[in-house]
Amino acid sequence: MLKQNERLEREKQEAIQRADTVVQNCKAEYEQKVRELDRQKNRAERMEQDAKVAMARQQALIRANAEAMSKAERSRLESQYKAKTAGYEGVMLGSLLYGTLCTLFAAARSETFISDFKAFFGVIWSFIRLCADKVFQVAKWAAQVGDMIPQPTVSAIVHWLIQIILVVGVAVGVGFLLFIGGEKLYSGYKEHFADQISLAELLISFAVVVFFAEPIREALPVNLLLLLLICHGACMGIRQYIKGWRRARGYY
Repeated sequence: MLKQNERLEREKQEAIQRADTVVQNCKAEYEQKVRELDRQKNRAERMEQDAKVAMARQQALIRANAEAMSKAERSRLESQYKAKTAGYEGVMLGSLLYGTLCTLFAAARSETFISDFKAFFGVIWSFIRLCADKVFQVAKWAAQVGDMIPQPTVSAIVHWLIQIILVVGVAVGVGFLLFIGGEKLYSGYKEHFADQISLAELLISFAVVVFFAEPIREALPVNLLLLLLICHGACMGIRQYIKGWRRARGYY
C-alpha cells in the first residue's frame, strides 16, 4: 500500500508537472500570438496611415493638375473671347465711323440742314446776347446809386464797382446753375441712357434728318436740329416708361 501510494504520488506530481508544462506552453504560445497580433495591428495601422498620406498626395496632385488645366483652358477661352470681341468691336466701330462720316458729308452738302444748323445756334447766340444785354442794363440801372455820391472819384468807383459786382455775380450764378444742371443731366444720362441703343437711335435719327431734310421741312416747319433733339428726348421718355412698367411688374 505504501509503495502504491508513493507510485500514485509520483504519478500525481508528474501529472501536475505535465499540466504546468502544458499551461506554460499554452501561455507562451498565447503571448507569442498576442505579440504577433500587435505587430500585425501596428503594421496595418502604418499601412493605413501610408495609404491616407498617399491618397492625400494623389488628391492634391489631381487637384493641382485640374486647376492648372482649368486655368489654361480659361486663359485660352478668354483669349479667344477677347479676340472675337475686339474683332466685333473693330467691325462695329468701322461701320459706325463710316456711317457717321457719310452722314456728316451729306449734312455738309445739304443746304437745308446747314441753314437750320446756323439758325439753331444763331437763336441760342441771340438769346445769350439778349440775356447779357439785360444784365448790363440792370447793372447800369443799379450803378446809378453811385452817381448820387457828391464826390466824383468815389462816385465813379462805386458806379463801376456795382456794375462789375452785378455782372460777375450773375455770370457766376448762371454758370454755377448751368454746371450743376449739366452735371446732373450728364450723370442721369450716363447711368440710364448711355448705351448702344441710344447711340444707334441718335445716329439713325441724324441720318434720317440729314438725308430727308427737304421733305421733312416741307411737311413740318420745324428746325431740323430741334426735331433731332425732340426725337431723342421722346425715345428716352419711352425707354424710361418701359423700364418703369417692367419694374412695376417685377421683371427686374
